[in-house]
Amino acid sequence: MSSPEPEPSSGFRTWSCASLAEQDACWADPTAAGTLRRALWHTILGRWQESLGDAAALEGLIEQLNWLQVAPSMPGSWVFPWLTRWLNPATTVPARAEQIIAQHHADPPLPLDMEGEELGRRLAAREPGPLLSLLLSMAEDERARELVVAGIGLTVAADAEGCGLRCRLAAAWAVQAPTLDAADFAASAWLLARSHWSLPASCPVVVPESLSPGRESEEKPLLVSLRERDLPAYMQHLRAMGDQPLAALRQLFLSTGLAILECAEDARRRDLARLYLWMGSSLQLPHRSRHQSRRLLFSVAAALFRQAGWQSIPTAPSVRELQSYGEAVRAGRAATPTNPWQSCIAATLDGQPEHAADWWRAAALRYVGDTAEERPYFFALWHTAKTADSLVGGPLSWIHPLVFQALNRV
Repeated sequence: MSSPEPEPSSGFRTWSCASLAEQDACWADPTAAGTLRRALWHTILGRWQESLGDAAALEGLIEQLNWLQVAPSMPGSWVFPWLTRWLNPATTVPARAEQIIAQHHADPPLPLDMEGEELGRRLAAREPGPLLSLLLSMAEDERARELVVAGIGLTVAADAEGCGLRCRLAAAWAVQAPTLDAADFAASAWLLARSHWSLPASCPVVVPESLSPGRESEEKPLLVSLRERDLPAYMQHLRAMGDQPLAALRQLFLSTGLAILECAEDARRRDLARLYLWMGSSLQLPHRSRHQSRRLLFSVAAALFRQAGWQSIPTAPSVRELQSYGEAVRAGRAATPTNPWQSCIAATLDGQPEHAADWWRAAALRYVGDTAEERPYFFALWHTAKTADSLVGGPLSWIHPLVFQALNRV
């Protein structure tokens, strides 16, 4: 089958009507797949232009960006129904990076350190034209691109609006940024900055100038203090961890995952899922200072405590059961799984990377989009949970496939 054309109104009609075998062959061809990805990216840019301050629309764009992380490992017969939906000529917004940048010229190149400083100034000044001219100059150099990704990440990392909407959008874009050509990179970075400027400001957070080291509570673990909505015990944990805010954030991220596993209330679990995605995205972004990191920590901690006091699922595995079975799997002495959570651990923690890859692939294959309203964050959860082990580390860092499983019933 010939490679599809980049215009939704022409070539896409051809492959969307092809047989499953032809779709698989088309997606397996690097040239054809690259053309399709670029066409989808142009559609994303067009929709992004129209929804700079629209939180609901930006949530949809975050899902598409995370879908791009899933798609390369999937067969064309799974990929094409999604592309058909998103590249339908009736719903596509025809816009290209070239249209965005047509009225602007790249700035003359500067030394790398000067470009980084100038980027910070133009992001702070919130002047779209001068920022785009600088981005066009920096997009041609790999190290300059890294400065752009880091600079925008630093700008939005501590913002709490919309459960970290800016942060989640920036983290999803940062994963795709290295794969983009110069024009698409500059245009998307520019749109990301403009979305940051267009969204409402988050509420101010009171951050203590200094925190007492405190001592870790020996009577009530962090998860228990949240389950029982025990604010003094919860604050004792935060005070004990406050001098290392990013380490504290990792602990809250893990505790949120454990809360999702045992929470029996669907509405609360959905809210916990958004917090989980916010924390996972935050851990992928750079943080300028301890003060900024503390600001993020206290924003997340306050949002998490609002979900405290959940009813637990009686049959949910305890932390001790999870740890015991996980250690047994790693040691090669685990009993045959007798329930879904044990099967998940056995498939993803046995030391065979191909088994874990197969599990994640099978989980995505079961989702064909017909239940999108029930699973509004499916691809974001897939990517966050799949990479969470590398973000957290330490005991129980491997529970995240269970979090994904619990939220998506796979």
